[in-house]
Amino acid sequence: MTNLTEHTRRVWNPMTGCTKLSPGCDNCYVERIASRLSERYFDGEEKYHSYALGFTFREHLDRLLDPYYLGPSILEVNSMSDLFHENATLEFQQMVFKAMNECPHILFQVLTKRPERVLELADNFNFTPNIWLGTSVAVNGSLGYIEHLRQVPAAVRFVAFEPLLELIQDVNLDGIHWVTVGGESPGWGNAMRACELEWISRIVQQCDEQKVAVFIKQLGGFLGKKMGMVNAKGFPDLKGGEFEKFPLHLQRREYPIDVDAFLSQWVEVESPIKGTFRKWISKS
Repeated sequence: MTNLTEHTRRVWNPMTGCTKLSPGCDNCYVERIASRLSERYFDGEEKYHSYALGFTFREHLDRLLDPYYLGPSILEVNSMSDLFHENATLEFQQMVFKAMNECPHILFQVLTKRPERVLELADNFNFTPNIWLGTSVAVNGSLGYIEHLRQVPAAVRFVAFEPLLELIQDVNLDGIHWVTVGGESPGWGNAMRACELEWISRIVQQCDEQKVAVFIKQLGGFLGKKMGMVNAKGFPDLKGGEFEKFPLHLQRREYPIDVDAFLSQWVEVESPIKGTFRKWISKS
């Protein structure tokens, strides 16, 4: 199902911190943000902020209820971490899944670089239709992630070729429902590795051949600078996200389902008790 508008997304971080695994992690923007916040909030003894310990992995019990207060939306899970990090406890992971299971009006997008752990633990979780599970592939050496992902019992399985760091000539997308693509944004010291239009085009071509929805998120800072892109404030677009300047064949923002229909199907049920969680039921 094609949908050319980019929906407003929210972020839910019940966990923070991570460990680098692949070349795609080298210029991690999350590590940069966490390091900056750590310097601001950690004085050697007191920890005033979620990121006071920098990139150290942490679980946040106080955030588990956040989705219950939201209306229909798309929610990115753990943009600052990985739900299947090796230090994550099964008990906490199950609590995260419980929250996702009990909020059917929200599309939860869970992205991991550890799909083999998802497969190992899958029997402990309920993959309701509103949970999308994806993995990141930046280089050919990470294509094995997809082999694990396609075995996970998620309603929607997706691959994020972000940041795309080299030409991926041949990829088997059997069992994959959605692909996102993006070049690298500036990392440490504004470093950003190259991404070429030909590389993105080849991914799109393979999606079309294998009938997989594709979403071009951004071209990356390298191409953004090369193509003279600017952001809404008139400054250089360091993400390469000025959609109107994408080559026409790359102006693709598709979803595997009709997202507008999904988000508009929900009706809020008035609670008899003020201040309690919001509850939604489907009109269909």
